[in-house]
Amino acid sequence: MTRQMLTNVANQTDIADYLMSHGIRLEKKGSEYLWEEQNVWIRGCNWYSHYEQIGGHSISFVMRYFGKTYSEAVSELNDTATVQEPIEENQKKNDQLLPDGNKNTYRIEMYLQNKRGIALNIVKAFVEMGLLYEDNKFHNCVFVGRDENWYPRHCHKRSTITNFRQTTEGSLIEYSFHFIGRGDTIYVFEAPIDMLAFITLHQENWRESSYVALCSVSERALIHQLETHPRIKKVVLCLDNDKAGADAIIRIKNTLLEKGYSDVQEMLSVHKDWDEDLQILRGIKTDLKGG
Repeated sequence: MTRQMLTNVANQTDIADYLMSHGIRLEKKGSEYLWEEQNVWIRGCNWYSHYEQIGGHSISFVMRYFGKTYSEAVSELNDTATVQEPIEENQKKNDQLLPDGNKNTYRIEMYLQNKRGIALNIVKAFVEMGLLYEDNKFHNCVFVGRDENWYPRHCHKRSTITNFRQTTEGSLIEYSFHFIGRGDTIYVFEAPIDMLAFITLHQENWRESSYVALCSVSERALIHQLETHPRIKKVVLCLDNDKAGADAIIRIKNTLLEKGYSDVQEMLSVHKDWDEDLQILRGIKTDLKGG
């Protein structure tokens, strides 16, 4: 099993099973568990602390609450992993979809922070959750869209040097790059970098909300998240401030209304997109285009 496979398995280990295997008592509340001692809510491989306004998945949980290094957390979780799908089937899908990861994320951190203006703490948060990494061969930003069992189903690559961007063949559009919070609002973008730029501009309690980057102007990823997470009632369309974005907003609004979603709003960037707004705010001069 490759290092990437080990990481994937570790990061979708059931946290409640891990804790109970260590003799820690949890309180079951519906489909979630409460670790009352730390005031942490747990559901499958996801955890969230309302008190600290932070959350993540299995690896970050073990690192934070058990003082393990990244490598120690991956190793320990793989020793006790309880997963919801056959590992062999999904290993093949992982191999085909995701490029090999680099040993660090230094280049994408520098690119996203210095060239795109995205806050380093936001970059690191998505890296820690296993939703963003640096590929080994070309040092691209790799934005990972994961399914409900935390397996990668969508891969979008963005060069740190040129304007190259590509969605990997075999990606399922329903699972494009996204983050699901605990609140009732989802913000919708065309590109992953615009999504991270928006979060940078609106950091307060950002983990409470949900976000999806369509990696296109198709609404399929948004519809999937709404159907999968029925607590989300409010949709805020944050597409590009151009003709293509305006046309997509009209189309998506009509689709949502037909499906019974009535709370649909728009939030437009001042310039073409959210990352351009952020670059101008930060005083960054670059010829890089789009998310």
